[in-house]
Amino acid sequence: MSEHTASWRQPARWLGWWRSDVSLRLALSYGLGAKLGLLLLLGLCTGLFPVSTERKPSIEKGLMMWDGNAFVLNAEEGYSLDPADGHVRNSALFPLYPLLGRYVAKVVGSTSLALLLIANLASLGFLYYLHRLVRLDFGEAVAERALLLVLLYPVSFIYTCAYSESLSLLLGVASLYYMRTNRWGLAWVLAGAAGMTRVNALVFGLAVLVEWLAQRRWRERDWGYMAISALLAAAYPLYLGWSFGKPLAFVTVQERWGHVQAWPWGSFWRSLVYAWEQSPRTYNFALNLFNLLMFVLAVGSLVAIWRRLRPSYAVLTAALVFVATMLSSPSGIPMFAFLRYVMLAVPLFVMLAVWSERPWVRALLIWWWAPLLGIFASMFFCGFWIC
Repeated sequence: MSEHTASWRQPARWLGWWRSDVSLRLALSYGLGAKLGLLLLLGLCTGLFPVSTERKPSIEKGLMMWDGNAFVLNAEEGYSLDPADGHVRNSALFPLYPLLGRYVAKVVGSTSLALLLIANLASLGFLYYLHRLVRLDFGEAVAERALLLVLLYPVSFIYTCAYSESLSLLLGVASLYYMRTNRWGLAWVLAGAAGMTRVNALVFGLAVLVEWLAQRRWRERDWGYMAISALLAAAYPLYLGWSFGKPLAFVTVQERWGHVQAWPWGSFWRSLVYAWEQSPRTYNFALNLFNLLMFVLAVGSLVAIWRRLRPSYAVLTAALVFVATMLSSPSGIPMFAFLRYVMLAVPLFVMLAVWSERPWVRALLIWWWAPLLGIFASMFFCGFWIC
């Protein structure tokens, strides 16, 4: 065969690879399609709400809203002690995402662009591993529905913005996939790396540990991987303790925004009281109500996740709900960021994908979530707090 003929057959070989890898094809097609839709919405949303001229977003401003700007500051300036109140600046943000952004920015020339590239590529990788993970237990149909539900979730626009959730989910779900396929070295290391992205992502290591104990794996080399995972997860508190003498600065800094520590039932009770006191016509009432509904759905699904999926998945979901409700806002919406924190509870979305085999469940989720996604994304891009 001539070199010229071989060069013509090369694209066909790549096309065959594309067609054979269903997870890659669905992750890219669904993921890129969702991002394109959100970008179109962002381009239109300046006329959707009566906000001031300063609040109307450009494409970059909309995608960098709220925590995105904080990540840019962290990537460019790092951490430092504020002499005014003794808090460590930027300490609420775990280091892996902004650190990657700092180095990628040296290539692309912009910190904002670097953070957006990392988040968007990581979200596609997350969808890829999610599809492969769900296929291990339920096959193609449920795996595809899981992708759709993840992308229809009302705050899934976060996957397109400069937030760390995409990277957390890529590393966390990849660790679950390698855990399920008995590649424990990768599972442990990726779970530890996930713990360097967000405080609630630390629970992926807990899920791997529960599964490891359930399988009664006592191989000597596993202990080395566990040590690496623990060191990665502990790296940020150790750095804060060594540099500033404040290993838990990422917790205490929450006082700056008026957040207080609470038990999950305390946050839930405050949310009920808040719903009673607010007018049903207000934006805060609607957002608080959706927080409450998602909390009830997450807690109510724990038994089903334990029985239909795996105990390690139930522990992961319970731990994420616990962490998501440990901080409360006494002066505002009590579970102020629950919708975003619970995004990491992947088993919840898998369980919903299983239940949505019933047409009425599927219709309920689509007609409930899809309109809220459009509303929440538009408001977020225009500068309103959502999660």
